[in-house]
Amino acid sequence: MNLSEMNLLWSVIVSAPLITGMFGSLFSGYFADRYGRKWTLFHCLAIQTVAGILLISSRWALSFEMLLVARLLLGFAGGLATGVSPMYLTEIAPSNLRGTMGVLCPMGLSTGVFIAQILGFKLSRLRNLGHKKLLEELVELNLGIPYQGNDKRKGFGLLELLQSHSLRLPLLIVMSMQAGQQLSGINAVFYYSMIIFERAGLGKFGSEFASVCAGGVNLAMALVSPWLVGRYTRRGLILISCYSAATCILMLIIIILLIDYLWWMPYLSIVAVLAFVFCYGLGLGPLPFFIGAELFEIEPRPMAMALGSLANWGGNFLVGVTFPLLQQWLGPWAFATFVLSSLALAEFLKRKLPETKGLDPIQVSHLFSQ
Repeated sequence: MNLSEMNLLWSVIVSAPLITGMFGSLFSGYFADRYGRKWTLFHCLAIQTVAGILLISSRWALSFEMLLVARLLLGFAGGLATGVSPMYLTEIAPSNLRGTMGVLCPMGLSTGVFIAQILGFKLSRLRNLGHKKLLEELVELNLGIPYQGNDKRKGFGLLELLQSHSLRLPLLIVMSMQAGQQLSGINAVFYYSMIIFERAGLGKFGSEFASVCAGGVNLAMALVSPWLVGRYTRRGLILISCYSAATCILMLIIIILLIDYLWWMPYLSIVAVLAFVFCYGLGLGPLPFFIGAELFEIEPRPMAMALGSLANWGGNFLVGVTFPLLQQWLGPWAFATFVLSSLALAEFLKRKLPETKGLDPIQVSHLFSQ
């Protein structure tokens, strides 16, 4: 292959999981209803195991085809997991810990902890509670499940969800928050942080150091997010996160424009990026993953969260494909799209998102009906 063909192949391999991740997200609701939350997660682990074997073997076999297939499988399994894991976590948690448990999925994504392995333990071992207390929680959970003959639950299909007038607004909120998480620019900052810092004049070592610092802040915020969600309101966190993240991106644009005029601007660019990652972690990072479990009752929840996960992967793919072109055409002003997206999301949520902390999904559905 020549250099152009190699670059094209590399781009396909890199972006492959983003495409299959959207399909995995779309089918996560179907899998969750048909096989259950727990067994869907086991299916994800099985797919990931096969992909891991292919990844290892591809180098020995000198086969880029095996590498591509492995990446496609990883994307599909990742889409399934991001659609089902937050739903499962919020459903097994008591109401006072629902938000805290919900953010364990994004925290796991940031830290690499294999939460799915822990979820295989028996329920009585998860929180070390007595049998009676767990039965009370299961009874409370089952109150939200409509009775079906012979103990069979009716799946909530895609068309049924889309045609439901009462569920249209909460579905739009879930999908906008998931897509808005990616359209805030977080992955663009991580994907291109090295380039941003190098163009800011930090040099190779300085750019690597700044990128590592950004990753450290992201990890720290992921670890703090359970405490934040347990202490503060959902609306407050997401609105502050949107407005402050947009402000940081706007600052970054101004800094890059003035980079050649003031000697201390390169160092201020590090501060702007770190501040953006911090503000993202306040709400845009953790909340979109589990908000669907709080807005929807049990029947429509799997499909709603599947569409939310689909929107997340779609937003990620959109940023990955368009941002390099926008940067080529607009320069630093390419980041302005993230500012506008975060501000638009904040205005929409300020008008339409009810506070869900401390409420069960039935109470939230009554809020939407009003």
